[in-house]
Amino acid sequence: MPVRLVVIGALALVACGPEVAPPATEQGRPVRSEVVIDTALATPVEADGVLAARVESDLGFAVPGLIVRVAVRAGQEVERGEVLATLDPQQVAASVSEAEAGLAKAERDLARAERLVADSVVGRASAEDARTARDAAAARVESARFAARTATIVAPTTGRVLEILREPGAVVGAGTGVIRFAGTAGGTVFRVGVTDREVLALELGNVAAVTLDALDGRTFRGRVSEIAATPSPATATYAVEIALEDAAALPRGLAGRARITTAGSRQAQLVPVAALVEADGERGVVFTLAADTARRHEVGILALRGDRVALEAALPAGARVVTAGAAWLRDGEIVREVTP
Repeated sequence: MPVRLVVIGALALVACGPEVAPPATEQGRPVRSEVVIDTALATPVEADGVLAARVESDLGFAVPGLIVRVAVRAGQEVERGEVLATLDPQQVAASVSEAEAGLAKAERDLARAERLVADSVVGRASAEDARTARDAAAARVESARFAARTATIVAPTTGRVLEILREPGAVVGAGTGVIRFAGTAGGTVFRVGVTDREVLALELGNVAAVTLDALDGRTFRGRVSEIAATPSPATATYAVEIALEDAAALPRGLAGRARITTAGSRQAQLVPVAALVEADGERGVVFTLAADTARRHEVGILALRGDRVALEAALPAGARVVTAGAAWLRDGEIVREVTP
Protein backbone atom coordinates (compact mmCIF):
# COMPACT_ATOMS: atom_id res chain seq x y z
CA MET A 1 0.00 0.00 0.00
CA PRO A 2 1.42 3.43 -0.90
CA VAL A 3 2.79 5.47 1.99
CA ARG A 4 0.36 8.30 1.25
CA LEU A 5 -2.56 5.98 2.07
CA VAL A 6 -0.84 4.97 5.28
CA VAL A 7 -0.55 8.58 6.32
CA ILE A 8 -4.15 9.41 5.43
CA GLY A 9 -5.41 6.44 7.43
CA ALA A 10 -3.21 7.31 10.38
CA LEU A 11 -4.30 10.93 10.47
CA ALA A 12 -7.95 9.90 10.18
CA LEU A 13 -7.66 7.67 13.23
CA VAL A 14 -5.78 10.28 15.18
CA ALA A 15 -8.51 12.79 14.36
CA CYS A 16 -11.06 10.48 15.93
CA GLY A 17 -9.42 10.93 19.33
CA PRO A 18 -10.61 13.34 22.04
CA GLU A 19 -11.19 16.91 20.94
CA VAL A 20 -9.97 18.29 24.30
CA ALA A 21 -6.53 17.50 25.67
CA PRO A 22 -6.60 15.31 28.79
CA PRO A 23 -5.75 17.53 31.78
CA ALA A 24 -2.21 17.48 33.04
CA THR A 25 -1.87 17.06 36.82
CA GLU A 26 1.00 17.20 39.24
CA GLN A 27 1.55 13.53 38.53
CA GLY A 28 1.77 14.25 34.78
CA ARG A 29 -0.48 14.06 31.76
CA PRO A 30 -2.38 10.73 31.56
CA VAL A 31 -1.40 8.44 28.67
CA ARG A 32 -1.64 4.82 27.62
CA SER A 33 1.07 2.85 25.84
CA GLU A 34 1.95 -0.42 24.13
CA VAL A 35 5.22 -2.26 23.61
CA VAL A 36 6.82 -1.80 20.19
CA ILE A 37 6.91 -5.07 18.21
CA ASP A 38 10.13 -5.86 16.34
CA THR A 39 9.54 -7.76 13.10
CA ALA A 40 11.02 -8.66 9.72
CA LEU A 41 9.03 -6.86 7.04
CA ALA A 42 8.90 -8.24 3.49
CA THR A 43 8.67 -5.28 1.14
CA PRO A 44 6.32 -6.08 -1.77
CA VAL A 45 6.66 -4.76 -5.31
CA GLU A 46 3.43 -3.30 -6.69
CA ALA A 47 2.77 -2.44 -10.35
CA ASP A 48 -0.10 -1.95 -12.78
CA GLY A 49 -0.43 -4.27 -15.77
CA VAL A 50 -2.68 -6.19 -18.14
CA LEU A 51 -3.79 -9.79 -18.60
CA ALA A 52 -2.30 -11.61 -21.60
CA ALA A 53 -1.65 -15.04 -23.05
CA ARG A 54 1.83 -16.41 -22.43
CA VAL A 55 2.18 -17.19 -26.14
CA GLU A 56 0.83 -14.45 -28.44
CA SER A 57 1.71 -13.77 -32.08
CA ASP A 58 0.51 -12.00 -35.20
CA LEU A 59 -0.06 -14.64 -37.88
CA GLY A 60 0.44 -13.73 -41.55
CA PHE A 61 1.01 -15.24 -44.99
CA ALA A 62 4.48 -16.24 -46.15
CA VAL A 63 3.76 -14.63 -49.53
CA PRO A 64 1.99 -11.44 -50.68
CA GLY A 65 -1.55 -11.56 -52.03
CA LEU A 66 -5.21 -10.60 -51.82
CA ILE A 67 -7.17 -11.87 -48.81
CA VAL A 68 -10.43 -13.45 -49.96
CA ARG A 69 -11.56 -15.13 -46.75
CA VAL A 70 -11.19 -14.76 -43.00
CA ALA A 71 -12.81 -17.84 -41.49
CA VAL A 72 -12.80 -16.86 -37.82
CA ARG A 73 -13.92 -14.01 -35.57
CA ALA A 74 -12.29 -12.31 -32.62
CA GLY A 75 -12.65 -14.32 -29.42
CA GLN A 76 -13.17 -17.63 -31.21
CA GLU A 77 -11.52 -20.78 -29.88
CA VAL A 78 -9.72 -22.79 -32.59
CA GLU A 79 -7.95 -26.12 -32.87
CA ARG A 80 -4.46 -26.82 -34.16
CA GLY A 81 -4.40 -26.90 -37.98
CA GLU A 82 -7.74 -25.10 -38.41
CA VAL A 83 -7.82 -22.74 -41.42
CA LEU A 84 -8.07 -19.11 -40.31
CA ALA A 85 -7.66 -17.07 -43.52
CA THR A 86 -7.07 -17.61 -47.25
CA LEU A 87 -5.44 -15.71 -50.12
CA ASP A 88 -6.94 -15.45 -53.62
CA PRO A 89 -6.35 -18.97 -55.07
CA GLN A 90 -6.54 -17.74 -58.70
CA GLN A 91 -3.73 -15.30 -58.12
CA VAL A 92 -1.62 -18.05 -56.53
CA ALA A 93 -2.43 -20.53 -59.32
CA ALA A 94 -1.52 -17.96 -61.98
CA SER A 95 1.85 -17.42 -60.32
CA VAL A 96 2.52 -21.17 -60.38
CA SER A 97 1.52 -21.43 -64.05
CA GLU A 98 3.74 -18.48 -64.97
CA ALA A 99 6.70 -19.95 -63.15
CA GLU A 100 6.20 -23.39 -64.72
CA ALA A 101 5.98 -21.82 -68.20
CA GLY A 102 9.21 -19.98 -67.53
CA LEU A 103 10.88 -23.22 -66.49
CA ALA A 104 9.71 -25.00 -69.64
CA LYS A 105 11.21 -22.24 -71.82
CA ALA A 106 14.47 -22.35 -69.84
CA GLU A 107 14.66 -26.14 -70.40
CA ARG A 108 14.21 -25.65 -74.18
CA ASP A 109 16.84 -22.91 -74.24
CA LEU A 110 19.30 -25.18 -72.43
CA ALA A 111 18.68 -28.07 -74.83
CA ARG A 112 19.22 -25.81 -77.86
CA ALA A 113 22.41 -24.35 -76.36
CA GLU A 114 23.82 -27.83 -75.71
CA ARG A 115 23.12 -28.84 -79.35
CA LEU A 116 24.86 -25.72 -80.61
CA VAL A 117 27.86 -26.43 -78.40
CA ALA A 118 27.98 -29.99 -79.72
CA ASP A 119 27.96 -28.66 -83.28
CA SER A 120 30.71 -26.18 -82.33
CA VAL A 121 28.47 -23.28 -83.31
CA VAL A 122 28.80 -21.55 -79.92
CA GLY A 123 31.18 -21.86 -77.03
CA ARG A 124 30.68 -23.87 -73.81
CA ALA A 125 29.94 -20.62 -71.92
CA SER A 126 26.61 -20.25 -73.73
CA ALA A 127 25.45 -23.62 -72.46
CA GLU A 128 26.55 -22.76 -68.94
CA ASP A 129 24.55 -19.51 -69.08
CA ALA A 130 21.49 -21.41 -70.27
CA ARG A 131 21.90 -23.94 -67.47
CA THR A 132 22.10 -21.13 -64.90
CA ALA A 133 18.90 -19.60 -66.31
CA ARG A 134 17.22 -23.03 -66.15
CA ASP A 135 18.20 -23.44 -62.45
CA ALA A 136 16.86 -19.96 -61.65
CA ALA A 137 13.55 -20.80 -63.34
CA ALA A 138 13.31 -24.02 -61.35
CA ALA A 139 13.82 -22.05 -58.15
CA ARG A 140 10.98 -19.73 -59.17
CA VAL A 141 8.71 -22.71 -59.63
CA GLU A 142 9.54 -23.99 -56.16
CA SER A 143 8.84 -20.53 -54.75
CA ALA A 144 5.47 -20.36 -56.52
CA ARG A 145 4.50 -23.82 -55.34
CA PHE A 146 5.51 -22.87 -51.80
CA ALA A 147 3.25 -19.83 -52.13
CA ALA A 148 0.40 -22.12 -53.16
CA ARG A 149 0.97 -24.31 -50.13
CA THR A 150 1.09 -21.27 -47.81
CA ALA A 151 -1.87 -19.35 -49.27
CA THR A 152 -3.75 -20.15 -46.07
CA ILE A 153 -3.12 -19.28 -42.42
CA VAL A 154 -3.70 -22.19 -40.07
CA ALA A 155 -3.72 -22.24 -36.28
CA PRO A 156 -0.24 -23.30 -35.09
CA THR A 157 -1.75 -24.78 -31.93
CA THR A 158 -4.98 -24.86 -29.97
CA GLY A 159 -5.81 -21.32 -28.92
CA ARG A 160 -7.95 -18.23 -29.29
CA VAL A 161 -8.27 -15.53 -31.95
CA LEU A 162 -7.63 -12.23 -30.18
CA GLU A 163 -8.10 -9.78 -33.04
CA ILE A 164 -8.65 -9.64 -36.79
CA LEU A 165 -5.98 -7.28 -38.12
CA ARG A 166 -6.82 -7.42 -41.86
CA GLU A 167 -10.22 -7.99 -43.48
CA PRO A 168 -11.11 -9.73 -46.79
CA GLY A 169 -10.24 -7.53 -49.76
CA ALA A 170 -7.00 -6.28 -48.27
CA VAL A 171 -3.77 -6.79 -50.21
CA VAL A 172 -1.01 -7.79 -47.81
CA GLY A 173 2.69 -8.30 -48.07
CA ALA A 174 4.61 -11.36 -46.95
CA GLY A 175 4.73 -11.48 -43.16
CA THR A 176 2.08 -8.81 -42.61
CA GLY A 177 0.04 -9.59 -39.49
CA VAL A 178 -3.51 -10.71 -40.37
CA ILE A 179 -4.72 -12.46 -37.21
CA ARG A 180 -3.58 -11.90 -33.63
CA PHE A 181 -3.49 -15.32 -32.00
CA ALA A 182 -2.97 -16.60 -28.46
CA GLY A 183 -2.03 -20.20 -27.81
CA THR A 184 -3.53 -21.82 -24.74
CA ALA A 185 -0.62 -24.17 -24.09
CA GLY A 186 1.50 -21.46 -22.48
CA GLY A 187 -1.19 -20.41 -20.00
CA THR A 188 -2.26 -16.94 -18.90
CA VAL A 189 0.08 -14.26 -17.58
CA PHE A 190 -0.18 -10.79 -16.09
CA ARG A 191 2.38 -8.41 -17.57
CA VAL A 192 3.74 -5.46 -15.59
CA GLY A 193 6.65 -3.02 -15.84
CA VAL A 194 8.85 -2.34 -12.82
CA THR A 195 11.67 0.10 -12.08
CA ASP A 196 15.36 -0.77 -11.92
CA ARG A 197 15.30 -0.66 -8.12
CA GLU A 198 12.28 -2.98 -7.99
CA VAL A 199 13.59 -5.50 -10.51
CA LEU A 200 16.65 -6.12 -8.33
CA ALA A 201 14.34 -7.34 -5.54
CA LEU A 202 12.52 -9.85 -7.77
CA GLU A 203 13.30 -13.51 -8.42
CA LEU A 204 11.68 -16.17 -10.56
CA GLY A 205 9.07 -17.95 -8.46
CA ASN A 206 8.15 -14.97 -6.26
CA VAL A 207 4.52 -15.30 -5.14
CA ALA A 208 2.15 -12.64 -6.48
CA ALA A 209 -1.47 -11.59 -6.02
CA VAL A 210 -3.18 -9.92 -9.00
CA THR A 211 -6.33 -7.86 -8.57
CA LEU A 212 -8.36 -7.13 -11.73
CA ASP A 213 -10.31 -3.87 -11.88
CA ALA A 214 -13.18 -5.21 -13.97
CA LEU A 215 -13.86 -8.06 -11.54
CA ASP A 216 -14.52 -5.85 -8.51
CA GLY A 217 -11.22 -6.58 -6.84
CA ARG A 218 -11.18 -10.36 -7.35
CA THR A 219 -7.67 -11.62 -6.69
CA PHE A 220 -5.77 -14.32 -8.62
CA ARG A 221 -2.67 -16.05 -7.31
CA GLY A 222 0.43 -16.53 -9.39
CA ARG A 223 4.21 -16.63 -9.52
CA VAL A 224 6.80 -14.59 -11.36
CA SER A 225 7.66 -16.63 -14.48
CA GLU A 226 9.79 -14.22 -16.51
CA ILE A 227 11.93 -11.14 -15.79
CA ALA A 228 13.37 -9.04 -18.62
CA ALA A 229 17.13 -8.65 -18.64
CA THR A 230 16.99 -5.16 -20.19
CA PRO A 231 14.50 -2.29 -19.85
CA SER A 232 12.03 -1.27 -22.53
CA PRO A 233 13.39 1.70 -24.54
CA ALA A 234 9.90 3.25 -24.59
CA THR A 235 9.15 3.13 -20.86
CA ALA A 236 12.55 2.51 -19.22
CA THR A 237 10.91 -0.23 -17.13
CA TYR A 238 11.62 -3.95 -16.95
CA ALA A 239 8.89 -6.29 -18.23
CA VAL A 240 7.83 -8.94 -15.71
CA GLU A 241 5.40 -11.79 -16.37
CA ILE A 242 3.34 -13.43 -13.65
CA ALA A 243 1.91 -16.86 -14.49
CA LEU A 244 -1.64 -16.96 -13.09
CA GLU A 245 -3.79 -19.78 -11.79
CA ASP A 246 -7.45 -20.23 -12.84
CA ALA A 247 -7.46 -17.30 -15.28
CA ALA A 248 -7.47 -19.08 -18.67
CA ALA A 249 -11.13 -18.26 -19.42
CA LEU A 250 -10.76 -14.51 -18.88
CA PRO A 251 -10.56 -12.03 -21.78
CA ARG A 252 -7.11 -10.75 -22.57
CA GLY A 253 -6.33 -7.09 -21.93
CA LEU A 254 -8.03 -6.77 -18.53
CA ALA A 255 -6.25 -4.17 -16.42
CA GLY A 256 -5.29 -4.61 -12.80
CA ARG A 257 -2.55 -4.40 -10.21
CA ALA A 258 -0.02 -6.96 -9.05
CA ARG A 259 1.47 -7.25 -5.58
CA ILE A 260 4.64 -9.37 -5.65
CA THR A 261 6.07 -10.66 -2.37
CA THR A 262 9.86 -10.51 -2.53
CA ALA A 263 12.20 -12.94 -0.85
CA GLY A 264 14.18 -10.21 0.90
CA SER A 265 13.07 -8.54 4.11
CA ARG A 266 14.12 -5.67 6.36
CA GLN A 267 13.92 -5.07 10.06
CA ALA A 268 10.94 -2.99 11.09
CA GLN A 269 8.91 -2.07 14.15
CA LEU A 270 5.12 -2.27 14.42
CA VAL A 271 3.18 0.31 16.42
CA PRO A 272 -0.56 1.05 16.60
CA VAL A 273 -1.79 3.61 14.07
CA ALA A 274 -2.98 5.78 16.99
CA ALA A 275 0.63 6.24 18.08
CA LEU A 276 1.54 8.08 14.89
CA VAL A 277 1.33 11.90 15.05
CA GLU A 278 2.42 14.67 12.72
CA ALA A 279 2.58 12.24 9.81
CA ASP A 280 3.74 13.81 6.56
CA GLY A 281 4.71 11.82 3.48
CA GLU A 282 7.09 9.06 4.51
CA ARG A 283 7.92 10.54 7.92
CA GLY A 284 6.03 10.77 11.19
CA VAL A 285 6.42 11.28 14.93
CA VAL A 286 5.81 8.95 17.88
CA PHE A 287 6.37 9.34 21.63
CA THR A 288 7.93 6.69 23.82
CA LEU A 289 7.98 6.42 27.59
CA ALA A 290 11.22 6.73 29.50
CA ALA A 291 10.12 6.18 33.11
CA ASP A 292 7.65 9.07 33.65
CA THR A 293 8.91 11.17 30.72
CA ALA A 294 7.67 11.32 27.14
CA ARG A 295 10.34 11.29 24.44
CA ARG A 296 9.68 12.47 20.90
CA HIS A 297 11.03 10.42 17.96
CA GLU A 298 10.92 11.15 14.23
CA VAL A 299 10.39 7.86 12.41
CA GLY A 300 10.23 6.58 8.83
CA ILE A 301 6.94 5.02 7.69
CA LEU A 302 7.26 1.81 5.67
CA ALA A 303 3.76 0.36 5.30
CA LEU A 304 0.34 -0.17 6.85
CA ARG A 305 -0.32 -3.60 8.34
CA GLY A 306 -3.94 -3.79 9.47
CA ASP A 307 -4.36 -1.50 12.49
CA ARG A 308 -0.60 -1.08 12.88
CA VAL A 309 2.07 0.93 11.10
CA ALA A 310 5.43 -0.55 10.14
CA LEU A 311 8.25 1.86 10.96
CA GLU A 312 11.95 1.85 10.23
CA ALA A 313 13.69 0.07 13.11
CA ALA A 314 14.96 3.12 15.01
CA LEU A 315 13.21 3.02 18.40
CA PRO A 316 14.99 1.64 21.49
CA ALA A 317 14.65 -2.11 22.03
CA GLY A 318 11.65 -2.92 24.22
CA ALA A 319 10.32 0.65 24.00
CA ARG A 320 6.75 1.49 24.91
CA VAL A 321 5.04 3.83 22.48
CA VAL A 322 2.27 6.19 23.58
CA THR A 323 -1.05 5.24 21.98
CA ALA A 324 -3.52 7.51 23.82
CA GLY A 325 -2.71 11.13 24.58
CA ALA A 326 0.22 11.29 22.17
CA ALA A 327 -1.28 14.14 20.16
CA TRP A 328 -0.98 16.50 23.13
CA LEU A 329 2.53 15.68 24.28
CA ARG A 330 5.75 17.69 24.14
CA ASP A 331 9.23 16.23 24.23
CA GLY A 332 10.36 15.78 27.82
CA GLU A 333 6.87 16.24 29.32
CA ILE A 334 6.07 14.37 32.55
CA VAL A 335 3.35 11.74 32.06
CA ARG A 336 1.61 9.06 34.03
CA GLU A 337 0.34 5.85 32.50
CA VAL A 338 -3.25 4.88 33.15
CA THR A 339 -5.09 1.65 32.45
CA PRO A 340 -8.03 1.56 30.04
